[in-house]
Amino acid sequence: MENNEEHIRKVLPSISIKRNDVLQVQNGLQGHFYDMEYGVQALKSIEKSESTFHNIQEMIKASIFIKQQLKYEEKKKIKTENGKNSVYKRFSAHLTFDPLELPDLNGVVRETSGRMDLVVPCGGQLNLGELQRSHTTLH
Repeated sequence: MENNEEHIRKVLPSISIKRNDVLQVQNGLQGHFYDMEYGVQALKSIEKSESTFHNIQEMIKASIFIKQQLKYEEKKKIKTENGKNSVYKRFSAHLTFDPLELPDLNGVVRETSGRMDLVVPCGGQLNLGELQRSHTTLH
């Protein structure tokens, strides 16, 4: 009997440690089992809600299509509003007027008016021959 008691005293601490290890592993496995079961239930509920997801997907597609239609109609409306003045806008787009680029015409105007003073007498009466002559001298 002493041998048994001595043997139990020596083995008991290691058995106790192993027992605690087994209980910890069992608790861990039980937690993992619950997690796995919860995941499976979540997947099953997702499978059941497939029709809901399909409806949501169809609504998103419809809303994207309607948004595209609204955008197209808005662009079309802007084009028609801009199209009212399109001839004017196309013509005026080609006209660029920069007053700084105009040549100085003061000398030309003075020269032409001086020629006219020479051609037209002070009385202002011209006959047809004088008018033709004045036209040829100016050009």
